[in-house]
Amino acid sequence: MPIPLKFFIKTLIPGTPERAILVIPYREIRKAIKESMRYIQWKTASILEDSGWLDDAFKLKEGKRYARIPDLLSKYHRDTVVITIETLKAGGYVRQRGDYIYFIKLPSPNSPSVSSRYVNEIIPIIDRVIETLPHCLETGEKKYMWLRRESKSIFLKFLEASGYMLLRSYAVMWAGFNKLPENSIVLDVGAGMGLSTAVLLKFTKTRVVAVDPDSVSLEIARHYIRVMGLDVDRVEFFPCKGENMIKYLGKRVFDAAFMINVLHWCDEPPVLLKNVRMLLKAQGRFCIMQTIAPEFHKGHIVVYLMGAKLLPTLDELMTWFREASFKLVKKQLKPLFPLFLLKPV
Repeated sequence: MPIPLKFFIKTLIPGTPERAILVIPYREIRKAIKESMRYIQWKTASILEDSGWLDDAFKLKEGKRYARIPDLLSKYHRDTVVITIETLKAGGYVRQRGDYIYFIKLPSPNSPSVSSRYVNEIIPIIDRVIETLPHCLETGEKKYMWLRRESKSIFLKFLEASGYMLLRSYAVMWAGFNKLPENSIVLDVGAGMGLSTAVLLKFTKTRVVAVDPDSVSLEIARHYIRVMGLDVDRVEFFPCKGENMIKYLGKRVFDAAFMINVLHWCDEPPVLLKNVRMLLKAQGRFCIMQTIAPEFHKGHIVVYLMGAKLLPTLDELMTWFREASFKLVKKQLKPLFPLFLLKPV
């Protein structure tokens, strides 16, 4: 996960906000990302082998296992097949040639070594989630929808360790939200357990309205903000879905909106975007960080099995933005997660 040079340099300077937000050394972040992806990909391949799914799904000819992708898509749950193939490809277990995929190596009987304590903490959660993959391939049912309170707290620490605070803090400054006047109000859509709310409080002087459908996540967010030494009194929390937040916020207006990797959790992403458009002032700005398909499917299988959808493509995103009456101010697709700054038409 390369970081823009100017931002990275500031994380090394004591006393800067960037340094304060980087509570975990950058080398630890890189290690956590690398080791977690490698473990997830190995676990996926191992579960499919142990469950017998590989034997059912792949044919054996001249010592080679292969399958026709259209056959897999018709026999098993389509979206789950897509995310499974992308995960196996990223791990080097299969190779795709046209409509065919070939198994080029079986998973080792031993798990890959993990030295990051943050990854080690979350491995039991990863295991329990990925063990539901064969059932999801057969039925499309996701048996491990999101997490209990204790698991969420561990997941929060992992997100922190894998650079999510760094990504969010960069997004705030990239969008210019750190320059918003003190009396501004920012709508944090899909605030979750408080990572995005925390960086808004740290990098701006604004008030924040945090919206998320999961009340337990918002409770954790409130606690997390206090633990970070930030002013929780600057935040209002609303437990509601983005698709119906007009019901709760309909008379409010916002100077800016912030949304980090939320759209793949939504039942109706276009409705959510239109609601944000209705709540923004005419000169407001909307910053979105959103991973896209197929580039980011290689690490998406765990959250997919916890209830997320497949990621949208870039073309789908741009269509949704236009249909919600937003105009693109600027975008950045690399080297971080894709970022978009929008304004109302």
